[in-house]
Parts: sequence; C-alpha cells; structure tokens
Amino acid sequence: FNTADCFSAEGLLENMAQSAALRSGWLAAEKAGKDGSFSPPVGFIGSVKKFIIHRLPKINTYITTEITAVAEIFNATMITARIMQNKDILAEAELKIFLNQ
Repeated sequence: FNTADCFSAEGLLENMAQSAALRSGWLAAEKAGKDGSFSPPVGFIGSVKKFIIHRLPKINTYITTEITAVAEIFNATMITARIMQNKDILAEAELKIFLNQ
C-alpha cells in the first residue's frame, strides 16, 4: 500500500502533542473560576521516547488518540500516547511535557 495515500509520521506525532495540550487545557478549564474564565498553560515537549509506528493510517479515515498521564512532578508531565484505528494500535510514544506556570 502506497504511503503517499497515508497520514505522515510527523502528523501522528503532532496529533499526540496536540492531544496532550488538549488534556492540559481541559484540566485548566476544570479549575476555572465560577465565571468560566481561565488561561490555559503554555507548554512544550521536552522529549519524545519510544515513538513506534506500527502502521500509517490512510488519509480521510478516522483515528482515535489516547493520552495517559504516567507521572506529574512540578511542571513536568510524563504521558503515554496511543493512536488507534478501530482496535488496532497505529502508533505509540512517551512524551515529557513541560508547562509554564
């Protein structure tokens, strides 16, 4: 199968990073004041480990991204990320995310 018809490896990694950012924003929103105003933290990826691509998804197909916080120490969060299509794991990685507090 032609990889030109597939989502790129870089796109999968960006998907993981954006999903991790969404998690941080969600947590910040939960802590928001009664008026609903909040300022989500700005963060950056400190490291990527064990980035494994099992298969690239074809473009215009649905994928699901699962983010799990493994450890949180001060402003650093270690997460595992998995991208799936149906029940097949397409890609997985460990990311260390740092948030500016």
